[in-house]
Amino acid sequence: MDLIRQCFEEYDSTLTKRLTDIGFSVDQAGRFLPAAASGISVCTQHSSVFQTIACLLSGAEYQLQRRIDIVSIARKTGLDGMQIMTGLHVIAPVLLKAFSEKSINGVSLLDVKSTEANTKEQDEEALPG
Repeated sequence: MDLIRQCFEEYDSTLTKRLTDIGFSVDQAGRFLPAAASGISVCTQHSSVFQTIACLLSGAEYQLQRRIDIVSIARKTGLDGMQIMTGLHVIAPVLLKAFSEKSINGVSLLDVKSTEANTKEQDEEALPG
């Protein structure tokens, strides 16, 4: 989703500062942020941006690993899984603010789901019982 990358670009300095405050080098943050944006974009193909950010904010490792491809981010960045999880958790409040300010046709980005996620949800609602 281009809006996710746009949010990352607009808040790049704030996100980088949060990461360097917890021990990332500027170079590590520079590799991490595009990979994280990509991971979050992929994740939102199956759930809303809000659900993804809620998972990041919760710090629930198991849920986070189920939603975001930590291994892929690790390969792209050279960081270990714990650094990635910590990085995602620490940037989540900034992303929540950024995403809440974005909208598509008057609908908050936090409420936007992919067509695939909407179709799945509609199918589940149509099931009897």
